[in-house]
Amino acid sequence: MAAPRSRTLFHFTKNLNVLKNIIRRGFFPKYSLEDIAWFVAREIDAVAYPVVSFCDIPLSRITDHVSFYGQYGIGMRRMWGITNGFNPIVYVSETSDLATLMRQISQSCIAAHKADKKETHLDNYRRLVGFCKPLEGKMLVGGQLVSKIFYQESEWRHLATHEAIPNYLSKGEYHNPQILGPANESAAKHCPLKFTPQNVKYIFVRTEDDIPELVSFIHDELAHFPQRDLQTLIAKIVTQDLIANDI
Repeated sequence: MAAPRSRTLFHFTKNLNVLKNIIRRGFFPKYSLEDIAWFVAREIDAVAYPVVSFCDIPLSRITDHVSFYGQYGIGMRRMWGITNGFNPIVYVSETSDLATLMRQISQSCIAAHKADKKETHLDNYRRLVGFCKPLEGKMLVGGQLVSKIFYQESEWRHLATHEAIPNYLSKGEYHNPQILGPANESAAKHCPLKFTPQNVKYIFVRTEDDIPELVSFIHDELAHFPQRDLQTLIAKIVTQDLIANDI
């Protein structure tokens, strides 16, 4: 029987150049807009968090995830994620006791903020909410809202924090390119997630035609690592055809 969870954290993208950039520079948080109106105060309907997202879906069930997020990707050792503060998303039913408790805590934080004018109460609560998602909902993809069954994604999340970046953006700020662009740049500058070849378990490409280009890239851009490490990394390249047909 296949394991319900992988011991690998996967991150997928639609573009080979994006994958190359990850291999060369690491992962960089980007602000992601999320609907939170269903379990927090109704006057706050959405916020954007600086996140990097992964999943621990087993390779035997990864096809649907890949078709949505992209056929290029990388699989990281789970301990690397844990060491960097990753945590699985908590999926919350809107009618559950947990959702009710979170609404009550939200109201308490708002009341405390009104009483002492300190942002700490709301900031801590919003950060907690950043590790939660509804079972199902809408997400913004390419400027369009699409329906998604979130709990099937088995998401692990890194929520970036640094004194030089906003903990979150409002919906209005997120939709303002003059605010979003600099915020993403600042998050990338101050909160990069670096890794070494030893932290990598898989590199995914669409077809075998992508392999020679990626191999040349690894040799050129990662030449500061020992050749043995590079050869091991190259051996971890897997095509989506192989996953679909043999795993």
